This record gives sequence, structure tokens and C-alpha cells, in this order.
Amino acid sequence: MYTNTQKRSSPQTQALRKQAGQLLKNMREEAGHSQRSFAAAIGAPIHTFVSQIERGLARIPPDQFRIWARACGLDARPFLVAILPFYEPDTAALLFGDAPPVEGRAALPDLDRALAEANAIVASFACRPNERSQDTGLATKPGETPQAADTRCRREDLGRILKHLRERAGHPQRAFASLVGASSYTFVSLVETGRNRLPPEQTCTWAAAYGMDARTFLLVILRFYDPETFAILFGNTLDIDR
Repeated sequence: MYTNTQKRSSPQTQALRKQAGQLLKNMREEAGHSQRSFAAAIGAPIHTFVSQIERGLARIPPDQFRIWARACGLDARPFLVAILPFYEPDTAALLFGDAPPVEGRAALPDLDRALAEANAIVASFACRPNERSQDTGLATKPGETPQAADTRCRREDLGRILKHLRERAGHPQRAFASLVGASSYTFVSLVETGRNRLPPEQTCTWAAAYGMDARTFLLVILRFYDPETFAILFGNTLDIDR
């Protein structure tokens, strides 16, 4: 689900978003809201925004998951787990398989193991003094909003981790590009410098090229690409987030 929403337009994705929209409509109606009252509850200026999401023409921005859950009378985690298979089927399948947990992770010991391994990888890169400034905590660029700076810095942070994982596996960029099926090593370079992002459908391919468990790898990149989703699902298990 990655911080900046995964952008796909395949028929399958469109169908899944329509299913998500129907689910969200049911949640809204069960909470006793019309579209107009729900829009007011989530702070949307017009109810058309709610209508578009319920028809599958748009999706809930990650930073609004908690607001929507609260308006539906739900906790954020079960709300997100319910819509995740429709918004991000690759992510949901890799994390939870066929039985996503709603009330905890006790039934998924492999997920706890993967989370611990992912945390260990991220912890080794937790000190990032070059990305911070005294005033904002971020090294912003001219004309860059704090949110844009945060997204950029997170991608750059992740890029350094990915570069380390590639080098640890013993692959130069050209060889790695061949392993993951990239047409040019430039794509690998763009991902490692934070100027591009790894498409979700390539998660397993890149994990295999690193010699990593795919679920562990997903948990590493999810923290940087979609920190809000990660925080809702797993909490801030490392005190490194900005």
C-alpha cells in the first residue's frame, strides 16, 4: 500500500476498488451516516468525495485511514485489514495469506519473526543525521513541503538500505537488474537513490534477488513507503520515525 498510493488501472484493480467501495458504503450505512453526514465526519468539503470512493473511482488516502475508521465506529486496525485485500492485494496476500488477523498477530508466528528480522535491518540504519535540520527535522529543498520532504527522505533512506542489501548479496547493479528482470540497471539506481519506487508486484522478485524472505522484505519497505499503514498494522515498533 506504500505511502504514495500504488497506481494501477488494470480491470482487476478497478473491480477490486468497486468491491472496496461497496464494503465502505456498507460500513457507512451501518454507522448510520448519509454521504453528506459522513463527509462532514471525515472533514471532506463535499460529499462527492465519499461517493467517488464508494463507486471505486478513487481510494482513501493513507493519511485518512484513521479518520474513516473512526467515522465508521471502528478501530483503525480492523478497518485497514478489511480494505487492504481490495486496495493492495499483493501486500495483503504476502502479509496475511488467506486469513488476515483482526484482533492481533498471535496466530501468525511467522509474521512476528519476519517483523523482528525487518526491524533488525531497519535499526542498523536508524541514524540518519544528514537528512535532518535543526528547525524541521528534515533537509527540505526550496519549494518543498514538509510532507514532500518526508516522503523523499524516506525513499532515500530506503534506497540506502536496498543498496546495502544488494551489495551484501554480492550483486553489482547490472547483474541485479538482470536478476529482477529490469530492462536497464538505471531502474535499480533510481530506486536506490529514492527517485523511483519499487512496484509492489516486484516485491517477491527483488526479495529473491537479495536472498531474503519476501515477507521480511515487504515489512522493510512498507515502513518507508507507507509508514501510516505500517503504524496502524504493527505500531511504531522502532522509535526511528520522524
